[in-house]
Amino acid sequence: ALQANPNSEDLLVGYLQAIQGQIEPDKLQGLWEAVVSKHSGSPRLWRSYLLHRRSNFSTFSVSALRAAYTTAIKALGASRERGLRSVHEIEEAMLGMVEALAHLDMQAGYSERGLALLQSLVEFNCFCPPL
Repeated sequence: ALQANPNSEDLLVGYLQAIQGQIEPDKLQGLWEAVVSKHSGSPRLWRSYLLHRRSNFSTFSVSALRAAYTTAIKALGASRERGLRSVHEIEEAMLGMVEALAHLDMQAGYSERGLALLQSLVEFNCFCPPL
């Protein structure tokens, strides 16, 4: 099915989740990275990838996960500029990722950093001085 529909997000996520216990974590990580780089404008694939990164103990580190969230947010921002998906869908996914990143920081003991991330977004978007 995946060969006939290589761009199906449902099939890609299902395939990667199905082989999770069958191959080495590093190899699976490489497959996930290849999928999200090929489909960089897909919020669903990015969310699934980030969930995989959060739940995989052997490759988990807060700094690497923070970098993955940053990459995802930048990729979705670039896809928003290209107009590949609806702006609302992309921005909602980006906001959810920022919120998840703030929660990650807080849960990892970086509560001030997580709060500062949210505060900076509110101040930049709501209280930005006029140009």
